[in-house]
Amino acid sequence: MKSARVLVCIAGLALVAVGEGCAAPYTEDEEGRVDDQASGLSSPTASADATSVTYRIPFSSAPRWVRVFLDTDRDATTGFRGYGVGAQFLVENGTLYRYSGAGGAWGWTRVKSVTSVLGPDSATVTVLRADIGNPAALDVVTQTDPPLQTSGKITQILSGGTPPPPPPPTTTDPAPTGPVFYVSPSGNDANPGTLSAPWRTIQKAADTLVAGDTAILLDGVYEEGSINFRRSGAAGKPITIRAQNKWGAVVSSTSSCNPGFSIYASYVTVKNLRFTLSPRNVQCGIYTSSNVHIRAWNSVVASPSNPTTGYVGFVADGVKTEGGLQRSDGIKSNQDFTVIQNCEADSDLELFATKDSIMRNNVVVGQNKFGISLLAKGGVRNAQVYGNVVRVKSAGGFGVILGGYSCDTCFFDTSTKIEAYNAVAYDNVVVNESGGSISALMFQGAKDSAFLNNVVIGGQLAMAPGGHNTGFQFPTTNPRFENNIVVCNGPTAPTAMYSGTAVFDYNDFFNCSGAPGQAHPVVGDPRFVNPTSDWHLLAGSPALNSGAPVTMPAYGGGTIDVSRDKDGVVRTVPWDLGVYAQP
Repeated sequence: MKSARVLVCIAGLALVAVGEGCAAPYTEDEEGRVDDQASGLSSPTASADATSVTYRIPFSSAPRWVRVFLDTDRDATTGFRGYGVGAQFLVENGTLYRYSGAGGAWGWTRVKSVTSVLGPDSATVTVLRADIGNPAALDVVTQTDPPLQTSGKITQILSGGTPPPPPPPTTTDPAPTGPVFYVSPSGNDANPGTLSAPWRTIQKAADTLVAGDTAILLDGVYEEGSINFRRSGAAGKPITIRAQNKWGAVVSSTSSCNPGFSIYASYVTVKNLRFTLSPRNVQCGIYTSSNVHIRAWNSVVASPSNPTTGYVGFVADGVKTEGGLQRSDGIKSNQDFTVIQNCEADSDLELFATKDSIMRNNVVVGQNKFGISLLAKGGVRNAQVYGNVVRVKSAGGFGVILGGYSCDTCFFDTSTKIEAYNAVAYDNVVVNESGGSISALMFQGAKDSAFLNNVVIGGQLAMAPGGHNTGFQFPTTNPRFENNIVVCNGPTAPTAMYSGTAVFDYNDFFNCSGAPGQAHPVVGDPRFVNPTSDWHLLAGSPALNSGAPVTMPAYGGGTIDVSRDKDGVVRTVPWDLGVYAQP
């Protein structure tokens, strides 16, 4: 049975229940929880001009109320959660409300009256963009009652709006699979490692934890030398070192030329820590791949006859690295099944000679001494690089490199010197902030690899052989470049050295000289919401509905799924170019 009717009014910032006739939003459950499926409701329409947004909401009979839910950060986990959106604002019967509930539950505070016109078969609602934060894009759902009818979600892209701020750091973690221990800068390693009696050092945790255990680092600065991990977790039961609060635990290293974390073990996860260098650190005077914040080592040199790295399963999640060129590199892994995700790095992230490893959803704001940002080399197989944002600040630098320049004895297969097999980079954005030219997307000694649905602002493409020192260099072979948007702003689109068959198709090379020939070129200004910060496409973009569905063969058989956009939305035919699939 339905609950008794309750209306809700606003009293300051509080919600109070009152009697019939109050001019405030009806409660969410007054008519019962609403099914997301529309019931005979014609599709609403959305329009906008420089100052306002307008919605026309059809109805089948004169409604008691008309609602418009406005999700201005396009995040279904924030605001009022329902109908596939997370609404920060609600318009009901000519009044604009701001969300003031908790945990996604119903709760609103009145903002102001807005224009709302009720016609014979539809309502028209107009809201000033400034009153809802002038978003660059928003998701919209409408409702009318009676009969209760809910529309599907509409995504509205607005010209000249302000992109939403990045989400705040989160501390939500999966439940530990084993015991939990604690570490604090004020603790003691002789303690039992409880919250009330924590350990003092991260090294103590590394020496103690076993498969399934977690060590939570309380806020503060942990000044230690190179911290060595030699105990392994297991599949589904990693050893986890994580911050209690994202970036609140700071690893202030005095490791000099050695890694801050040196991981000689399998299935070790490092989450939400901030890595920097102590003022007392002795600066490493040479370039060495050991001079990194985190190094996950292999125990076996993988080869065609023994295709494993021994140690496997390293994960870096939500890590922040600082120190710039004082470190040779940021994070480097030699382990199969590595995942480096959600990190913010001021130097490069690298996969070396690994299989089935991933770098995703990272933000890279600095480069190593060679100007490199994201790199997968040494004979990586099935490397996936996706959803990353790279801001290249080094003139002559590099955004994403599939392949590299490895030493003669470092390859998975030293007889071929192939740097990357079936590697793919998709849904990445590379922005040139260097003031000079950059190679934004580069193949270097890669075989059967691809750049798909990426965005480049102010850079060019490049292809070159890999390997160095002595003997031959493997040429980039059978490269693919499809569904990308490249805004060169002057430089030549590709510099090409390859063998086999190169595929260039369904790309938009804008403001580029020397663009490669394509069977299906896309021509014109891609019309980003903001080319430096929001890569959604405005209405009228030539890149909308102009791409083609693509597949990615995997090394060893099967395929790699490249069908999702940067937000994780499955693309539908025809694909859009660039990193987002838009309705």
